[in-house]
Amino acid sequence: VTKEELILAGDDIFAGGYDRKNCFSSRSSGSTGQPFTSYFDREAWYILKYAAKLRARRACGLKLGARMINIEACSAEEAARMNRKTRELKNLAVRRGFLSVYEDARNHMDFYNKFKPDALYGLGTYFCELIDYVGKSKVERHKPEIVFTSGEMLDQMVRRKLKDYFGDKVYDIYGCSELKEIAWECPEKKGYHVNDDLCLVEIHNGEIIVTSLINKAMPLIRFQIGDLGKLIDAPCSCGRAFSMIQPTLGRSVDMFITEDGIKISHYALTMAVENM
Repeated sequence: VTKEELILAGDDIFAGGYDRKNCFSSRSSGSTGQPFTSYFDREAWYILKYAAKLRARRACGLKLGARMINIEACSAEEAARMNRKTRELKNLAVRRGFLSVYEDARNHMDFYNKFKPDALYGLGTYFCELIDYVGKSKVERHKPEIVFTSGEMLDQMVRRKLKDYFGDKVYDIYGCSELKEIAWECPEKKGYHVNDDLCLVEIHNGEIIVTSLINKAMPLIRFQIGDLGKLIDAPCSCGRAFSMIQPTLGRSVDMFITEDGIKISHYALTMAVENM
């Protein structure tokens, strides 16, 4: 099934007994030119939004109770609102702070130094912007131990830049808004571990095809994400039994460069237009 077909299906995307009123929702970035809202039943939402992410982050060394800043595709006002709700039970396993990807990274310095995160989670190109600003301004900033990148393909140039600044503990996460996290890097970095208990991943003619195994509200069977990748036959030396994939091409990262040299991810632009 393609995203075009999902858009055309309208309310037929819902399984019997479900509709927009009794589901959680997640909107795609629209980076392919086709923004789409996905819907999840309550159990699937909490597994995909919290439990699966916690499992993967713990595998990379994030401790319970650690402090992590998420750079989200939301307004600065929405980020401030989420920061006022960090005492909720779902945020206690990992104490999260939130910042807006639409803001200039230089506006985030005070929050970083006050929150003192153990980890960061956001777009790789955002962290490149942050590194450039810190390097030029010589401003002092608390440096986290772990960085998780997601939301765009992490090319080798961006990966090297992040490693040079943050160290070896930079881990990429592969997913989409329709299924949430699909696969993730462990410390061995031999590929991406697929969440086999949550989704089925196939490769056909180099294209990644995914089936959701737990979302009852909007079942997705053999969904074409639009990305390319390959299966990895060899098991990971970390000992985990999850199957392995290597995303290769797809939502590749193009940068807009302003007249004064500032680099802007096209994801920031598509998400800003989508909000309007």
